[in-house]
Amino acid sequence: MRFQIIDGFRGFFLFFMVWMHSAAVFHSDLHYISHHSLGWVEDAQGFVFFSGLVIGLVFMKRLVKSGERGLWALVRKRVKTIYIAHLLVLVAAFVALWVAGPDTRTDMFTYFAQAPFGNVLAGVFLMGRITYADILPMYLVFILFTPAALYLVREGRTMLLLAICFALWGGAQTGVVEFFWRKLGDVSGLTEDGVRLGIFFNRFAWQALYFGGLAIGANMALGRFDPAMFKDPRWRPVAMVCLMLAGLFAGCDLLQTIMGLKAEQERNILDAVYVANFLADLGIMTWLLTAGLSDGNAVLRTVAHAFRRLFTWRPLVFLGRHSLQVYAWHAIGLWLLALAVGPTEALSQLDRAILVVAMSATLWPVAWLNARWQSFRAMRRAGGQSVPAE
Repeated sequence: MRFQIIDGFRGFFLFFMVWMHSAAVFHSDLHYISHHSLGWVEDAQGFVFFSGLVIGLVFMKRLVKSGERGLWALVRKRVKTIYIAHLLVLVAAFVALWVAGPDTRTDMFTYFAQAPFGNVLAGVFLMGRITYADILPMYLVFILFTPAALYLVREGRTMLLLAICFALWGGAQTGVVEFFWRKLGDVSGLTEDGVRLGIFFNRFAWQALYFGGLAIGANMALGRFDPAMFKDPRWRPVAMVCLMLAGLFAGCDLLQTIMGLKAEQERNILDAVYVANFLADLGIMTWLLTAGLSDGNAVLRTVAHAFRRLFTWRPLVFLGRHSLQVYAWHAIGLWLLALAVGPTEALSQLDRAILVVAMSATLWPVAWLNARWQSFRAMRRAGGQSVPAE
């Protein structure tokens, strides 16, 4: 059930990531139908955290079972898979723009159309961004540092790992990384040529989510951490504090939206309010899905069971198990759909809503195709005998 819930979380965050991206591309009012008005926790944060958690679980088990050679074989395989997905997105973006012509103007092509080849080349070397696909180049860097992080956890130095993560996150708050990218672009002349260096997600900031999740997953694999510990009554007051903080963040965010206040928080550097809000939500959700299921308070118990049913819902679990391929597809699909539709000014809100729903609905067929592909490859490795898909 533990893996099922983790996959369910990944599927949930992935779905709403695509939902919000699609609503943004087509300027649909459907962006109001989401959990984004409940504070400063968004889908990308949860997606990155739970991806790190899964990596920590799986890769630490491989390290314990097969040693460093087995771990590095798994790392190479994962890097290859992610990089191929990243390259496919880059190629799809380049080809789509080439077919559509240089005068194409949609929100997704605001900067890319200025220098398609240069921006693709920057992406190949993990120095550039493709709209709505920034997580892939970020993951590639994180995966390369994953073995070092796992070694620290294995040696009982989890706190050292977290301290390093905190220091890097703190450094990201200074703006030095963005300054470096700007200077590099100016000195090289790439900025004048229309090439944008750097990705939306500051890797020094967002690594805290990935490696924080990895630390938890790796310790779970080693048997040093069990979420069942939160069933201890002493954790209930802590959970209630997390609940109050989560409610406070949600209320402040909603008030800020109603009053039309300009947000000062920066998501790209994972501003402190994002981290605090994420920790509060993580704390209450962890408690609800463990101790909350049998809590004496009927309301909390009902909410806990509702969340458990949601995050173990088979469609979300299935989506989460194929999250990498589905994520890569959503970037390609949005590029193609945006080009096919063109400017959205003349579209009604109903038309825009249909586009958002249609794009979001494509995720399951893509996950199904990937499952069939995995089954086919497994069958070939097994010498022609049928092997069920993951």
